[in-house]
Amino acid sequence: MKTTAWCVVASLAATCALTPAPVLAQRSDRYAIDACSSAVDREIGRRYSQAGRTQLLSNDTRSIGYDETGVSGRAQFADNGGWTQFNYDCIYNARTGATYGLDIRNLNHGSSDDDKKKNANAAAAVIVGALLAGAIVASAKKKDRHDDDRSWSPSRGVECYPRESACYENGSFSRYWTKRIYYR
Repeated sequence: MKTTAWCVVASLAATCALTPAPVLAQRSDRYAIDACSSAVDREIGRRYSQAGRTQLLSNDTRSIGYDETGVSGRAQFADNGGWTQFNYDCIYNARTGATYGLDIRNLNHGSSDDDKKKNANAAAAVIVGALLAGAIVASAKKKDRHDDDRSWSPSRGVECYPRESACYENGSFSRYWTKRIYYR
């Protein structure tokens, strides 16, 4: 029994000793990228409720310490207006399997040509709606039949009536003010 246990331990030690360091590094880099990808996805979902799926566009790994690997790169998430790109940094601890130090920054909203067309159509619809609302308001003002009945005063003691095209000074018709205001 002791011999079998020693053989198992020896074979494991030989496997670890004979496995090339780059292969082990690639494995730990892959674990770091996967763990940071999950952490980025969770954080984006927590921060931005409208966010859809998250994609890592690029990633660079670097060894920070004995058990730690830093991952940084560029990613994007889908939202209502297209894709929003951002930079991220994350640290993965191979011993604990945990990520920490997640930093998401430089959010840059970009959109595809289809999204730009949709946005242009929406802007045109808003402009047409504003023009239509302005026309309705102007039309409503013209419906006030009593606008011409209102008098106004160009000077103290003078009242002018647009409906009559006449002005009165101190209650009497004023040829001077009528000519000055309505007949130039």
